[in-house]
Amino acid sequence: MDQLVLQSANQLEVSDRHIIKDVLYESVPFIIIGVSTTLYNLLDQFTFQPVMQGFSALNIRQINDWFALFAGNANKLIMITISLASAMAITAIPLLSEAYTKGNKKQIATQINDALELFLIVMLPCSLGMAAVAKPLYVIFYTYDHVGIFILSFASYIALPIGLFMVLSSLLQGVYQNKAAIKYFLIGFVVKLIVQVPLIIFLKGFGPLLATGIGMMVSNWLMLRFLYAHFGLAGDRIVRRFDGLLFFSLLMFAVAFGVVQVSGFFFNPYSRIQSLIVLVLAAGLGGYVYVYLCLKTRIADKILGVRVGSLRRLLRIK
Repeated sequence: MDQLVLQSANQLEVSDRHIIKDVLYESVPFIIIGVSTTLYNLLDQFTFQPVMQGFSALNIRQINDWFALFAGNANKLIMITISLASAMAITAIPLLSEAYTKGNKKQIATQINDALELFLIVMLPCSLGMAAVAKPLYVIFYTYDHVGIFILSFASYIALPIGLFMVLSSLLQGVYQNKAAIKYFLIGFVVKLIVQVPLIIFLKGFGPLLATGIGMMVSNWLMLRFLYAHFGLAGDRIVRRFDGLLFFSLLMFAVAFGVVQVSGFFFNPYSRIQSLIVLVLAAGLGGYVYVYLCLKTRIADKILGVRVGSLRRLLRIK
């Protein structure tokens, strides 16, 4: 850079107005994608009450209770797992941008694959695990509510497409495909608009969650197709990793859910203290099963690197 400065004619002038204009122009796509989940929530807020008033016999208080269950209680908890998984996955974006700047398509595909696999290895167990321990988790943060527990469990599954959308949109922006990210977000949002009302009518508080999941899945499919077409993702490799991680997550789900169900014979489900004990037992056993399987099959090494070998030695897994 110093050499270039010495050779420069020093005649370049860039006005403050031009710099501000460029910054604003580049920031708009990031702002739109950043508030995407907020826009989904706002749509729920403006449509749920009018639709329920027009198509159900529930009063305002009951409608507000339903809205609080899915838009307040459940949403707060699932966003924890979504933020964790997304934050881990998008750590690949700086290397992705560097590879794109250099025009290294092979490296771009590698970084995208790594980001998706990192997301899956975290989000799949988090999503299914939260669904498995929905009962004690809900009681700890709120109070025992049969419907609220089912909504939290259902929302935990919907967290998967929401988190995947956040990762894929960030990856598209990492390779300077801002227009594509916005276009696919808008398509998914329009799909949610279309299915929102009928799903609310038939499913009440579950309807907006399912509409969000459908809209996000449409956006995700379009983004994955774009990345595959332009950067040659290793689709077979991602599918294999997904199958393995999903199988391990389902086994973890079975263990954690089994612990929660059996604990109902020994612990009071209405007690927060006892629910905390159940949560620790279920999450601990389920988490151990998942970690053990990932380490035993070496799938964790392929995704996270050889450093996880120290964890394998600590747990005495051969």
